[in-house]
Amino acid sequence: MNYALCIDKLDLNKDARVQKDLLQEDLLQVEFSDRGFVLDLGWFPAYDIHGRFVLNVIKDGDWEAPVLKMEFIETRDLEINLNKAIDFCTK
Repeated sequence: MNYALCIDKLDLNKDARVQKDLLQEDLLQVEFSDRGFVLDLGWFPAYDIHGRFVLNVIKDGDWEAPVLKMEFIETRDLEINLNKAIDFCTK
């Protein structure tokens, strides 16, 4: 498993919109190379308080057709949605 992390400064106890300077398109990417999955998390549009988190699971490099896609606004939903995506990638 390989990963890139830019989410570590985001405070999960604060509203995402008050942390807009941290809300970028590339927050987290985890590669489950043995299973052919990539978990990708970002905020779209970047730095926009009216945006949303987008969590995609990509299979075999097909970025045009995610096998799982979740969109949400609240930072409190990050942990549960990341866990759901990780479960999807590892089962």
